[in-house]
Amino acid sequence: MKHERMFSRPTSNDLLLHIESLEDRRMLAVLTVQNNLDDSLANLAGDGQLSLREAIEIANNPGTVIDGFVSNDVADDIRFDFGHDGPEIILLKDGELAITSELSITGDGPQLLTISAGNGRDQTFNTQDGSRVLQVDDGNDATWITVQISGVTLTGGDLEYGTDYRDDSGGAISNREHLTVADCSLLGNASPSYGGALFNEKGSLTITNSTITGNVGGEGGGIANETSDAAGMALGSVSIIDSTVSGNTSWGVFNYGLASITNTNITNHTEGSGIFNGEAATLNILSSTLSENHASNGGGLTNRGQATITDSSIIGNRADGSGGGINQFSRNPNVSSLTLLRTTIAENHASSGGGIANDNGMVTITGSTISNNDADSGGIGNGGGIYSRGDVALSISHSTITGNSANSGGGIHTFSAQAVQLHHSIVAQNDSNFGDIHAYVNGSFNLIGDGKALTGITHDMNGNRIGTQVNPIDALLGPLANNGGPTKTHALLPDSPAIDAGDPSILFDANEFDQRGDPFTRVAIGVLSGVTPTPRIDIGSYEAQAPPSADFNNDLRVDGRDFLNWQRAFGQSGAAAAGGDSDHDGDADLSDLAAWQLSYGETIILPPQTAAVASEEAETSAKVSTVDAALSLDMFEEVTEVESLWRDESLRIEEPRDAVFDRYESLPREVRHFSATHNDAPEESSEDEATTALLSAVFTRAFSD
Repeated sequence: MKHERMFSRPTSNDLLLHIESLEDRRMLAVLTVQNNLDDSLANLAGDGQLSLREAIEIANNPGTVIDGFVSNDVADDIRFDFGHDGPEIILLKDGELAITSELSITGDGPQLLTISAGNGRDQTFNTQDGSRVLQVDDGNDATWITVQISGVTLTGGDLEYGTDYRDDSGGAISNREHLTVADCSLLGNASPSYGGALFNEKGSLTITNSTITGNVGGEGGGIANETSDAAGMALGSVSIIDSTVSGNTSWGVFNYGLASITNTNITNHTEGSGIFNGEAATLNILSSTLSENHASNGGGLTNRGQATITDSSIIGNRADGSGGGINQFSRNPNVSSLTLLRTTIAENHASSGGGIANDNGMVTITGSTISNNDADSGGIGNGGGIYSRGDVALSISHSTITGNSANSGGGIHTFSAQAVQLHHSIVAQNDSNFGDIHAYVNGSFNLIGDGKALTGITHDMNGNRIGTQVNPIDALLGPLANNGGPTKTHALLPDSPAIDAGDPSILFDANEFDQRGDPFTRVAIGVLSGVTPTPRIDIGSYEAQAPPSADFNNDLRVDGRDFLNWQRAFGQSGAAAAGGDSDHDGDADLSDLAAWQLSYGETIILPPQTAAVASEEAETSAKVSTVDAALSLDMFEEVTEVESLWRDESLRIEEPRDAVFDRYESLPREVRHFSATHNDAPEESSEDEATTALLSAVFTRAFSD
């Protein structure tokens, strides 16, 4: 039998706290908070309007009547109606709000509703004389309740030292249940222990579309996930999605459990890394940015557990010691691990390991860029890009390491008897007195600019190309830039020695892409050896692509139909731009129009291995340059009609419809119209009939050619 929690006002005028029968009551769907008061627990009832504390007390205690409201034993929905528009603040004067039963608290937005615990003995931040804002705990570790907080600002939490770390952790929220925080702002909270804003212990915490900023904590100024038992086993989890964690004192995120960070910015933290990932902890970062953080070691990330970073950027962080971008430490060899996939580590600074510093842990880097990091240490720093010590596994493949600087090992410096596994990677144009790599290396098909301090591989062995200090190899790389995809990369310039210099035996299938991801496929160009096509991958994280194609409809001909596709896609981004995005940079813009103008009239010549499977229909359509004028009416109004079709007069369609005008008003005037000429007109027809025929027929493109 399905049970529902219901709410009602009693028919009696008695508003004292009591328990009544549910008979003769009007059942309500939600509990509505009507004032910003904070009634003390000793005086909850009496004014006839619900406060937030009263609503939570009702939800926690089914059957309790307060100010005429009561609930039964199913999750409550607490909402707010203060009787006016504009922002409102609830000042807590009787300590934290304790949630012990399933409920949701839904505000109208963090800019409109603030819940503040700053109504303590004084209003001074971080004097440890106040309370937290919310505690979520039913007191039973054997069960979890589900709670959601959304659309509010939580501030003013200011905990004092307690006898147990649980008492003084989580300035805004302490959680031991299933908690979701959505569309919220947590700012100006403090804890002397874990989590200036949020503390999660043994619970499940999900944070979406929220901002956590300006908080102070002993361990984790923003968020602390202290969810391990005495044996070091992770018991809970934190998931941060589409959010910003910034400007907190101490680590932004402090994790000793399971943490997942997606499409989130972790930025501008002091006195601790952007993220700390502890021993026995697991961290996954996807499509996120760690930037402008400052710590003693590991400006962006300190890792002592298992960390995987994908499609992300770690940029502009600083460490006084080791690891400007990332610092990894393992008490025992190869216990800690760091995996980078399609990620850029750039413009970080440290005394050693400007990009990455690794001490005794495993590191695996695939399809990534490490660029423009520096390790100075007064001119004696090591490993501008990567510094690693200990007999541990360091593996790098399909990556680009360039523009880094250090005294020794501008790109890579290791202290290890174990060889660095280096394959299909560029390590060049790094600034160092001892070459691009100071390490013992095992690998193939690499391009190394200056191998002065390199041992283990030699020039022309296993496809390796290695320059010298006197004659370094210039990889011919473009600047670090947005070349498409989620992260910045270095493009291979024309005539780069890295183009088609990979292992010819490696043939990626259609699901294999370079660092930028789909649609930047590997083996995009290929070379010819004699009469036999021999496609080869490029060296490094970037695969050179064929020139931008304006054949948007893939009929092997650049013609007016492609112009119409571009028209529809203009101003769009993402998937909606695919029909007019020649350079695959994620939008359809004037650069794509320019590509169409330059290639108009061309027949696309496919590589031999692709042409072999091209359909006869596509080959036939490639010979015909046609446009259906009626298609353009989806977006354009007819301005001038033809007088007679048999005179080869043009139909001009040049003004966009109102619904799409904003997308087209930035177009150059000369491309705001479409002209077409009919080639096969009927001998007799009225003007209206001629117009109808014109719009439904197929026309050749009426350009100057």
